[in-house]
Amino acid sequence: MADNNTPYIGPPEPPPPEFRPFSGRDFDDIERRKIRRLLHNQERMEWLWATLRVWLGWAAATATFLYMMGEHLIRGIKAVIFKG
Repeated sequence: MADNNTPYIGPPEPPPPEFRPFSGRDFDDIERRKIRRLLHNQERMEWLWATLRVWLGWAAATATFLYMMGEHLIRGIKAVIFKG
């Protein structure tokens, strides 16, 4: 006898139908160019955001370093300049 706390799962779902573009026909040249352009633009955006993320990370690290070490750097530079 089945446990009453077990939820009913039911019959398995059928697999999704195979993808067929617009009534089984292939893409024409214009559609292929549009798809290629979309994919290319997506790759460019991913590259842009990855590059910005790296550059902004370095800028934030540099700003933090200068903020934390600013007074010590100024004293060191003054000591080197005015020592000689």
